[in-house]
Amino acid sequence: MKAETTTMTLPVTVFETGADKDIEFESTLADYLPNINRIIRADADLICEDVQTNGSKAEVSGKAVFSLLYESDFKQKLKRERFETEFSQKFDLRDLPEGDLFPSAKVKCSYVGCKTLNPRRFILRCRGDIGLTVKCMQRVPVVSMEDSKGAFFKSKRLSVAEYSSDILRDFNMEETLSLETAPPIGEIIYTALDFSSPEISKSKGSALIRSEATFKCLYEPEDEEADLQMALRHFPVVLTVEDDAITEESDLSACLSAGTVESEKDIDSYGENRVIQLRYGVRATLGCINRNELTVPTDMFFEEYKNENKASILPYEEPLKEIKHRFTIEKAFDSAELSMTSCLDLNADASVTETVLGDDGISVKGNCGLTLFGQDNGYRSKDFTVPFSVLIPFANEGKECIVKSTAAARNGTAEIAGGRVSVRVPVELSISVTYKEKVTVLSSADIEKRVEEEKDGTPIIIYYPAKGESAWDIGKRYFTDPEKVKENNPDSFDKNGNVTEDGTVLYM
Repeated sequence: MKAETTTMTLPVTVFETGADKDIEFESTLADYLPNINRIIRADADLICEDVQTNGSKAEVSGKAVFSLLYESDFKQKLKRERFETEFSQKFDLRDLPEGDLFPSAKVKCSYVGCKTLNPRRFILRCRGDIGLTVKCMQRVPVVSMEDSKGAFFKSKRLSVAEYSSDILRDFNMEETLSLETAPPIGEIIYTALDFSSPEISKSKGSALIRSEATFKCLYEPEDEEADLQMALRHFPVVLTVEDDAITEESDLSACLSAGTVESEKDIDSYGENRVIQLRYGVRATLGCINRNELTVPTDMFFEEYKNENKASILPYEEPLKEIKHRFTIEKAFDSAELSMTSCLDLNADASVTETVLGDDGISVKGNCGLTLFGQDNGYRSKDFTVPFSVLIPFANEGKECIVKSTAAARNGTAEIAGGRVSVRVPVELSISVTYKEKVTVLSSADIEKRVEEEKDGTPIIIYYPAKGESAWDIGKRYFTDPEKVKENNPDSFDKNGNVTEDGTVLYM
């Protein structure tokens, strides 16, 4: 007969792939907007809204948010408009194991462009890098220690990660920002909002997320002869995410992203337009990994039955806490090379091209794409790329592991002085390290009655073990409780149940 089995769950990544997605959007300016005289800049943000799996299929869906900054034919004033279009990308999944699946996706724009068809109609294009990862709490069979009555078991204690779905929460926020001594606002051209890397405090059922928001606002002053102004303000953001999966021991990671950003000018106490009323949406994505304690059977035997055991070697993952590393990119250019006499705004986007684990640590290489917006006989935008390479100390203890990293550029600064453009951009790396582990488990056993010749009385067995031999192996050989073997020979075993000396005599 077969031994009774049960199932245990082990964390594994079962599918990981990427795809390039070309997204195109053709549109016409709204009636209230002036004609396009010259395109200055096109931008695109890709937002992942949903990831679904159905059998052997997966689909990532979201939206592309385009923005078009252009010089109009009305007094050469600058205008900016936003456009949205949906996208989806399907994937074929292969050889999925039994267990609960937890898909996640990362999307990023790698290219954006604009083509004008006429002064009011245009085509926006972008290319998205879409990455899909499917993690699984894989269900595997093991012999049941509870249902195998009369058996002696050898077991191993494991503490393994327990994957779960990301916790998503959307918040609607408001903020009042004062421009103080800046020129009064005539017309807001565009606004942008970014968040610093969040800090997380956790308690049972709740996580407190703290971050700093950086708000940028390009506006035209009331004095039409004055130059455009870029207002920059920082303010704290505090969010509370409640979920039953969160415990005081949970390993949490958080990402904040801005959704809708709406702003309008307002008057201050002196009746001047030096106040901005900001309303924005923010999505908090919280990754939560808990620990699960498992007692895994590795061997078994009976006193009255003989059994043939089958062992399986099962792979699983051991994710470490995410490593954060911050550094700053500094670069100087000849201002003639950029054709700019003043800089109003700097946008930065960092990406990783290579992550390698070596003897000295984790080497990360990548590029930081920079977009400068400023003046030189009119307003213009200039793109350029700065490569980076950093080494993060890490000792992997000789284990097989997978190392991945992502980069995020925070709000940088650019200054033009003395014929030079100096750029300074803080960058934060998020590095994940996952050990590839294996555990040997007792997956099944065939059991049958052991038939022995009848003997008068109970025989006394004398055994001469080798040093280091375990009470478990001796008990299994003679179908005897290993604890009784140690109990009958108390001076022959160490605390781990191994024979201490050669030439020892054991009475079974």
